Amino acid sequence: MALFMGGTSYERKRYLADPNRRNSAKKWYEANKVRALATRLTYAQQHPEIVRAAKRRYVARHGHYTRRLNQAIPKWTNFVAIWWFYEERDRLIVETGIKHHVHHIVPISNDWVCGLHNEFNLQVTTAKENLSMSNRFWPDMPEFLDQSVRYKKLRN
Repeated sequence: MALFMGGTSYERKRYLADPNRRNSAKKWYEANKVRALATRLTYAQQHPEIVRAAKRRYVARHGHYTRRLNQAIPKWTNFVAIWWFYEERDRLIVETGIKHHVHHIVPISNDWVCGLHNEFNLQVTTAKENLSMSNRFWPDMPEFLDQSVRYKKLRN
């Protein structure tokens, strides 16, 4: 998608919320990929300190999940089998037009349990289903935890 240049955050959110604008920006980007990438590269070369700061902000926001994921990969992991799940997800997205995610059956990051990032803990689900589960539920979850999680959810 093309970068939104300038304006306030409110204007950017309004711009991105409009599906017509979003689709037209996507079409423009697809038609002008080389030009868009050249523009980004030029900007990055002219403003390296801004790009570095943006990368630091991104890592600060998303780095904890990547660290947890790396810690959850055992030495005996079969990366070809993991790769298959991501290929299957991409195939389903193309075939159905519905966004899919690779879901960890036992959550990677949770207060009570820590699952592994391997082929035995992965499944392909729709994005809606995966996002609704969050990291609060897993198979064979003890009943007392299930009730406490539901109680917390009701309280908030």
